[in-house]
Amino acid sequence: MRYRQSILPACLALLFAVLSRAGAQSAAPAPSPVLAAMRQELARSVETFKKQPTPPYFISYEITEARTAFVSGAFGTINASRENRRRVLGMDLRVGTPRFDNTHEVAGGMPSFGFERFSLAGVPLEDDSIAIRRILWYQTDRMYKRAVEQLARSKTSAQLRVAPEDASPDCSPEPPAKYTEPEKDVHVDRALWEKKVREYTAPFGRHNDIYAGEARLSVEGETRWYLNSDGAELQTSSAYYRLLISAYTRADDGMILPRYESFVAFTPSGLPDDSTVAKAVAKIIADLHALKKAPVVRAATAPAILSGRASGVFFHEVFGHRVEGHRQKSEEESQTFKGKVGERLLPRDFSVFFDPTQRQLGDVELAGYYLYDNEGVTARRVDGQWVVGTPQTTGCTP
Repeated sequence: MRYRQSILPACLALLFAVLSRAGAQSAAPAPSPVLAAMRQELARSVETFKKQPTPPYFISYEITEARTAFVSGAFGTINASRENRRRVLGMDLRVGTPRFDNTHEVAGGMPSFGFERFSLAGVPLEDDSIAIRRILWYQTDRMYKRAVEQLARSKTSAQLRVAPEDASPDCSPEPPAKYTEPEKDVHVDRALWEKKVREYTAPFGRHNDIYAGEARLSVEGETRWYLNSDGAELQTSSAYYRLLISAYTRADDGMILPRYESFVAFTPSGLPDDSTVAKAVAKIIADLHALKKAPVVRAATAPAILSGRASGVFFHEVFGHRVEGHRQKSEEESQTFKGKVGERLLPRDFSVFFDPTQRQLGDVELAGYYLYDNEGVTARRVDGQWVVGTPQTTGCTP
């Protein structure tokens, strides 16, 4: 937790704290029975596995509850409308040492950070401590046995191969974070949205050359409980609303010409009003008709100036993914910049920052916003001029 120095005199700060204490306590989220069950089972697992010849040095549990709603339609009709709720367990268990553990890749084999590393299982929707703990116990036992076997294979492989170029550890320690926020309630008036979807997609049906004229509303409320043996303990909750309008046509030569508009928000009020969506639908129709008449662009090599969305997507896909840490470490990846760790890749006057704590940019809500990642590491802004970082920087991701 970060603390800020108060600009008020100490006496006023103390008075304010006393007066507001009762209100602050009543506003704090109630302890989750899910997190309590996870805490109890983690303590039992850590104590039990201490007696084993190869005890785990790291265990994490993550239970995610997703409440989803979905309304989809095409050409003025509804083809799907449903709601769902589910809980899923994800866990990580490591044996060995942070420098060399069971996630270390085996030469010529499948990458160990894939499906073998995580245990995924359904969790009861009811807050039944005994039922939840039984799922955790069973999955922990399975993961431990698998981890010990994987560590033995990794050690054997390491003895048979030359020293690897990448000497970074398999796990790096991070300060344990503790944070709790209230669960966000997600409610969707599906009857209202079925009416909206019919209205949004009806104009597509007036054009015989437009195919699959669709509108889809997808809503997901996610509450995540996470804790690990390093002391991290988190309860986070988020809501995500997305409206997607899409359609396509075909050119005379048979080429498929798609067009779509997507609207994303964290609250229902953040989605566009009916008038805005109607204008977007009209623009999609006009663009599709213009694309049918447009000449075919032949492939060529030439300088290009990209702006707006195109530049962001280009930079993200062509460059961004290729400097990610786990891609430098995995032999199954291209490892584009593996030999350039610490080197500058872009001009000095080209500065970039990554900030998952920024919720909005102007009036636009950013879908990449989060406070803690899936390994319990606190989100933070990273500034740089795109010097390739070390393959392993945070958390326990290989």
